Amino acid sequence: MSDADFIKELSEVVSEENTKVNKIRKSQKNSKTLKIVFTVILIVVAIAVIVGLNSDMNLAGVKSGTLADYPNVTVGEAFDDFFGSPQWGVDKEGDQHYVTFTGKCEYFGEIGNVDVLFWVDETSFGISSMSMEGVPLTNFEQIAILNAVYGV
Repeated sequence: MSDADFIKELSEVVSEENTKVNKIRKSQKNSKTLKIVFTVILIVVAIAVIVGLNSDMNLAGVKSGTLADYPNVTVGEAFDDFFGSPQWGVDKEGDQHYVTFTGKCEYFGEIGNVDVLFWVDETSFGISSMSMEGVPLTNFEQIAILNAVYGV
């Protein structure tokens, strides 16, 4: 084999090896990118789970808790028993967490939807507002409905 043939063959082998090295480098780069993407997805899922658990805990806390003026029956038991078609949910405005409730009841001879918004913090909750068919209720009307809910 002549020197020229040897150099040509050696050049081809080096070229093939460079191609293999470039593929490995590209694969490693893709692997790093894949790891980064996977980590970001994992973080997003973890945040979603934490937020979901917090919402579930807020809802469970209100339903299993009691109001100060009605300490003998839980909110969930009283509201679910009194109102027709009870629906519970969660909401958030800024940093403030809320539990929402909607149910049907008769009020002064008419059946309508009552919406109750409970504010929630780390250790307590309370009623933020009540409305019937979208019309805010006065404090007197709220107390009248709550007394009916709790059988007072």
